[in-house]
Amino acid sequence: MELELSKGFGKQLAIIVFLQLFLLGACSKPPSQTTQSALNILAPIDQAWYAELSSVEKFRMYNRLLGVLYKGESTSIFFKTNGSPQTLTPQYQENHIRLVQTRLSTASVYMAQQINDAKQRFFTDNQGQVRYAPLEAPLAYMYSMDLSKEYFDYWIAYQLVNSIMFSPALELASVDMTDVEKVYSRLVQAIATDQSIKEIVYDHMITQENWRRFRSPEDNVREMMEIFLHHFVDEDVVDAAFICRNWYLTEAEQNYQLSKNLEFSNQVLQMFGRSDIQTCENLYRAMVEYQSFLPSVYWHIVTGLMPTISDDKKKQIVAELASQSFSSFREVYTALIFSKSFLLENSYVKRFEENLFSVAARIEWSPNGIFFNYLTRTNLDATQDARNLYQMQQMPMYYKLGRNDNYSNDSASFAFMSSGLRYYLFHNVASQMGGSQTAWSPEFVNKADVKSLSDDDFIHYVFLNTLLRTAGQDELTELKKTIVDARINGYEQLKAKLLFDYVSSLPEFFAVAEVKHATP
Repeated sequence: MELELSKGFGKQLAIIVFLQLFLLGACSKPPSQTTQSALNILAPIDQAWYAELSSVEKFRMYNRLLGVLYKGESTSIFFKTNGSPQTLTPQYQENHIRLVQTRLSTASVYMAQQINDAKQRFFTDNQGQVRYAPLEAPLAYMYSMDLSKEYFDYWIAYQLVNSIMFSPALELASVDMTDVEKVYSRLVQAIATDQSIKEIVYDHMITQENWRRFRSPEDNVREMMEIFLHHFVDEDVVDAAFICRNWYLTEAEQNYQLSKNLEFSNQVLQMFGRSDIQTCENLYRAMVEYQSFLPSVYWHIVTGLMPTISDDKKKQIVAELASQSFSSFREVYTALIFSKSFLLENSYVKRFEENLFSVAARIEWSPNGIFFNYLTRTNLDATQDARNLYQMQQMPMYYKLGRNDNYSNDSASFAFMSSGLRYYLFHNVASQMGGSQTAWSPEFVNKADVKSLSDDDFIHYVFLNTLLRTAGQDELTELKKTIVDARINGYEQLKAKLLFDYVSSLPEFFAVAEVKHATP
């Protein structure tokens, strides 16, 4: 069996992918109600099919999944030894996809130490003072943690807090860093304690953080109905806002506090299957119990993970999720990211975090102590060494309607993302810099089994750890000639930097392509 991943999108295909992301993000329609689910659309990859993959193909599939989780594994760890692609053998023969699923359901005994190490490394100054850093903390903690149940909680909460459902909307004047911290930490704790999706969303609806985002009864009830029910009826907004008339957000002078006065509604509202709605709490409770609530939540999650699939395919996935009666976010995300539909039939432009951290793990890269601070700032000039998520239009927890529609789909933001990845990942080699630096380790190329590789296999080694594929024959020929012309043969670090420059200029470096495969 041969599993084939596109080796180069080409400019036309890359443009098509970017346009798909933009158009689907802008124009996707709400899910229709259906009682008929798709057949096995979320089935996991078949064990027998996976077993027939070559060693390199297993490495590719494994890292494709790890990348989604902001992790990666190098050839030096995955294989018994580095060598010719034809002779590479995995360290262990289990189904690597299933190993990830097991790790994500197993509690970590190292979590507390890893969190403390991250705090000391990234947020503590020389005087021992811990800096307040709620915007950068999720990324710093996830970078520092191993895969585990606790890590999965952090990762799921990060996906949700950047979605239209839970974004704190830091871009608004009424929102501050305390809102960012509260929304994210509340999600992590709720997921960790197995609270249901209904309880998590209801608890969020009635918070001050939610009302700082949608600040009037009219705005809040409209957005809650549209986001969580895909319910677009203006007349219902008027009635629902009247029920919530005594809820309001104070002015800036009172620090935008959620308050409630004595102007209670004197009517009973019939809406969303209930005839006894008299308070705002009643209204929000009715929303999360309504029949379109869970399908709407599933729709947003699928949109975030699979942004380029058709609306028809998305409806099929939502229907199958609904048929399984999934009640927790962990169940939904587990079903999706381990399905063959997601792993094999999905194509998208990677978010910065996915690209950075997955490649970083494979080339033994490490950030300096202020890396995450610079990455999440909004006030940096566009200098070479100060690329940030704000410039890339991928700022975490920032946008009023979440990040789903904020891919780097225009020339400027994509250029910032491209140059940021190339500079942060590949520009510095740790041995060439003094002190703590954001850099890749010279050990990536100085291992004994790497130094003994032939010219062809050295190029394959770099390709596998960056593009998850081997080099084509034309690429081998041209790159070897370039290395000779540059007079760097024998200088592994310089050769690696030249290869890094090449692979990071390819469209496929920034995107995940659909896998061509025999049906598993």
